[in-house]
Amino acid sequence: MKRRRSRQFAMLSILAISLAAAVVALRPTERKRVHKQTVRLAARFSKTPGEGPAVMAAKMHTLGDLFADTVVLNLTGFAGNGAYSQAELVSHVSRIRPMFHAIDLSFVDVHVDILGADEASVNLTARLVVSRQDGRTEEDIREVSCRLRKRDGAWRFMAFHEVQVLER
Repeated sequence: MKRRRSRQFAMLSILAISLAAAVVALRPTERKRVHKQTVRLAARFSKTPGEGPAVMAAKMHTLGDLFADTVVLNLTGFAGNGAYSQAELVSHVSRIRPMFHAIDLSFVDVHVDILGADEASVNLTARLVVSRQDGRTEEDIREVSCRLRKRDGAWRFMAFHEVQVLER
């Protein structure tokens, strides 16, 4: 009887240790959390053909959660460079989206550096493809450096700066 209880205790101990190890191993790292924010930003900024007002409203409602209180934009040849509040930036995006039939923002070559407990840097290649209402399609690819700050347990974008790769 004692032997059986010892075996049961040993099995339960092994199970508990295995479960704890799985939780630790599968828990997302800060790098993964920051990377996930870039995925969320691309998804919320993008617009699929036929996207209705309810979907747009839902995306815009949650878009602000990705930004810090103040966001700085510094992109070459972009007329909208400057510092914006979270609400201003969402408002600008909300006004721009209806001008296009479709918007596809994607990020590739995403490299995340955690600079401290509450600051991160992301270097990525941003690809933006827009389909205008008249059927024309335009594409723009840029190297961008982003800064994020962790606030209230969530990583938020606070700056976007274009990295000059080649001079024309």
